[in-house]
Amino acid sequence: MDRDGLNPKTMWEKNVPQHAMTPGKWVKEMGLEAAQTKARQVAVGFIDQNLADAKELFQKAQRATNPYFDKRETTLKALELFGAAMHPIMDNGSPAHRGFQVYDNVSTAQTGAAISANPIAGAVATVVVDLLQHKETESREPTDDEMNSMVDEIRMRYRETFGEEAYSTAVSQDERERTEGRLAKRGTEGMLR
Repeated sequence: MDRDGLNPKTMWEKNVPQHAMTPGKWVKEMGLEAAQTKARQVAVGFIDQNLADAKELFQKAQRATNPYFDKRETTLKALELFGAAMHPIMDNGSPAHRGFQVYDNVSTAQTGAAISANPIAGAVATVVVDLLQHKETESREPTDDEMNSMVDEIRMRYRETFGEEAYSTAVSQDERERTEGRLAKRGTEGMLR
């Protein structure tokens, strides 16, 4: 999700809801609260569409007559779509993203250009510094609560997408019970949805 070949287009400001972040442009246009609400809605739409497509492909794979190519390739594509859908959920667990923080590479680049004798070099340098600061914020290990919250949501979405049998095969009984216990105490409030 963070790169598409050599083109980091998923890091373009317009695509940051896929990373559980809010585009700075939206904040300027509609204010912080409305922009974050819209970013969350866009992220949920991205998740829902990818999960629906993954579920459809997985069901198609289960009906495939060519067990190796049709079933295998279609299942792999379904898992890829599932992974894309989980990216905003995983990023939302990061202290650099949580709460749909604002990502504003346009004003950052303009600020760098304004303070540099070489506008292009200044813009690039400012963006690089921002990316390094973002990486530093993300570098700490998640707490147990952060990790469990993310894992539990991913497991819930996996079961919804691929069904109980696939979920039971992928996640041990002990781990399923731990997730169910945590969700019984915590509920699903505060999750991305």
